[in-house]
Amino acid sequence: MKAVLDTCCAKHEPDNRFVECALAIGADYLVTVNTARGHFDEPAYGRSRVVTPGTFVNLPAVQPMLSKL
Repeated sequence: MKAVLDTCCAKHEPDNRFVECALAIGADYLVTVNTARGHFDEPAYGRSRVVTPGTFVNLPAVQPMLSKL
């Protein structure tokens, strides 16, 4: 499979598959628990903000969706 990115974004190379997917679909968020040093060190890749699940569920834009569950 050919990489979407020409250069490495995340320091931990396998994490780049997630970054590539987020960029390919124009995701607003990349949600991960993988916040150890060397993984997703940037606050955002392109327009995709890196957030933990806890941060994501507490975002004002997400709250209305959760209230419907």
